[in-house]
Amino acid sequence: EALQFDTTLAQIQYAEYLVQSIPYVYNDWLSDVPGMNYDIYVELDARVAQARYLYDTRNIIKNGDFTQGVMGWHVTGNADVQQIDGVSVLVLSNWSAGVSQNVHLQHNHGYVLRVIAKKEGP
Repeated sequence: EALQFDTTLAQIQYAEYLVQSIPYVYNDWLSDVPGMNYDIYVELDARVAQARYLYDTRNIIKNGDFTQGVMGWHVTGNADVQQIDGVSVLVLSNWSAGVSQNVHLQHNHGYVLRVIAKKEGP
């Protein structure tokens, strides 16, 4: 299977959220007994897990979502990862701080780099 090139981590995380929101996966009184939505839950959960695996495999930047802090990144200055609304966010305290990562690119291949950034303060 292949993942569409424009599939984002946010889309996969939203799909995971929707799957985890499916009601009646287990019986309310007997928690070990599958509920009426158990089969569809298991199938969709496996598909989301496969999408996450394919996303991680195709992403040549390791730990690009900073869920493992700055592991795999070269840090200069004061750079830290904070949890904001359940999302790992890289925080650079000033303009001299930064993170970088060496990646190996193949000749005659196309790549897409997505960055979401926000500046706060003066």
